[in-house]
Amino acid sequence: MNNLLQFFACEHLPPHLQAVSKPIGDLARDLAKSLPPNPESTVALRKLLEAKDCAARAMLWKAPVQKRRTSRNLAADHARSAAFLPSALI
Repeated sequence: MNNLLQFFACEHLPPHLQAVSKPIGDLARDLAKSLPPNPESTVALRKLLEAKDCAARAMLWKAPVQKRRTSRNLAADHARSAAFLPSALI
């Protein structure tokens, strides 16, 4: 179980990632001290590690760039959607 604690180190991270990683690492170290050494304790730390990784990725996430709508794009979209409509509705 203590082998997993190495993955909770955050000193190498930039400050904005340390801000989300450090509290989770602190909790992991507290749990490792207080939980009995058994498979469920290991799973608890692994899931906490997964949560830390997700939190760090959330800080790095960038929204996808929206494709700019042009009249050409709108016409193509209309043509695609019209292909699925009965001719009485077009």
